Amino acid sequence: MISTPLTQGSTRGAKLRIALLHLGALPRGGHPRHHLAPVDFGILAAQLEAEGHAVSFADSAVDGGAKACLRALRATAPQLLVLRVAMHALDELAVVEASRLAAPVIAVGPVATTLPRLLARSLSSLVAVVRGEAEAVLPGLLQMWDTTSAPPKVPGLLSRAEALDFDDAPGSEGRSVAYVSDLDALPTAAPTLFLARPYRFGYPMKTSRKLRIGYLLSARGCPHRCSFCSPVERASIGKGFRPRDPVQVAAEALALQRNGATGIYFLDDLVSVTRGVSGSGAGEDRHRALAEAFLGAGVSIPWALQARVGGIDRETAKVLARAGCSTVCVGVESGDDGILKRLDKGTRAEEAEEQFAFFREAGLLSVAFLIVAAPGEDEAALERTRELVRAIRPDLLQVHLFTRYPGSRETAVDSGHGTVYGADSYETKFWHPDQAQGGRDPRQAQGQLYRDFYLNPRTWARIAGHSAPFYLANLPNTLSLGLALLRRIR
Repeated sequence: MISTPLTQGSTRGAKLRIALLHLGALPRGGHPRHHLAPVDFGILAAQLEAEGHAVSFADSAVDGGAKACLRALRATAPQLLVLRVAMHALDELAVVEASRLAAPVIAVGPVATTLPRLLARSLSSLVAVVRGEAEAVLPGLLQMWDTTSAPPKVPGLLSRAEALDFDDAPGSEGRSVAYVSDLDALPTAAPTLFLARPYRFGYPMKTSRKLRIGYLLSARGCPHRCSFCSPVERASIGKGFRPRDPVQVAAEALALQRNGATGIYFLDDLVSVTRGVSGSGAGEDRHRALAEAFLGAGVSIPWALQARVGGIDRETAKVLARAGCSTVCVGVESGDDGILKRLDKGTRAEEAEEQFAFFREAGLLSVAFLIVAAPGEDEAALERTRELVRAIRPDLLQVHLFTRYPGSRETAVDSGHGTVYGADSYETKFWHPDQAQGGRDPRQAQGQLYRDFYLNPRTWARIAGHSAPFYLANLPNTLSLGLALLRRIR
């Protein structure tokens, strides 16, 4: 096994050949998922290129898998491999380890922040782990660090030895984490970096064109305290809400449009945070500010974002629609107020009814996210969720299983290794046996909600009226996601 870096000679101050590898391949046979481009990785690439380094990039989700990516990157003879791994792609770490790529490895991203010890144990060539945002740590670091030696002591950077000693248990997430203080000072990712790749997107959009999705990250952080939320499953790091200038975001959207994007998706955990929330840093009007900036910049392609129940009022919904917003995705989670309280959502079921009514009035498409098999959920609570789905009438429904991911307040894992509950898919890896309430597989409740929704003629009437052109124009993607969904319905 490789136990030491293989870069020959000093690298301090040198212009390096750096390979950026995102491990994000979707698990086979699991819940329907679409791709989410690692925009933070694209920003890091722009920073490193600005310093004169030669940067190559590969994403196992869309570039043929980890083995194909490593073959392509090997051809560039990298002197350093910067690795970002998605939680659902942890198995690909073994492919990296077996590849014996002759380059030291630095791990970055949400998983590295939360589970540095797991990554250090998995990769013998790992020399350092960035906890927090790599854009705040790596640029400039290579000017003073010889990667053949131990890394310098800087905030947010762990040496291999420190990563191996790191306590991955809950409560350790806040230790030595680095954040970008001024997001507007960051460069933007090259527009074609992700547009040139076949990222698959599944939420309905108001377009009859073949979708070529562009991704934006307009804000980072979320101050809310949902008990199930895990940093390993989020697009950004940290609790403090840090928004970018809407004008700058609109300029980036326009650049994506000019480079061939036919739709845009905001990766933000939240685009805006309600006033009065501790650590919010912004108010409800950021939705409107973004809408006005998009109108002013001349962005004419549809866009989609995530919002919180109660986060968009009636007038704001109309402003978003006029500015080209097509789709709003909302974490409804449950129709039972007791379950919502147990999950620390800070919302009520009746608020979801009002929120989705605003979307329909404004002509916005909507996606509802639900969670089933949460602690304390019984048949009565599940029935209230069914009733809520019938009341809010979303255009797409996504039902997730309550899962104790590492880093969440619900976590029940040890060093990143979950309790396997009689199943072979990623989403069940971190289940706990107490989710089999009364011996019932939680996927039965998931399937029932899907059947109630997708086998309802009224659902198909809405889809035909609003989204049929989109699904027909993107038929291969529609069929792929549809087949994955059918496995859950039956």
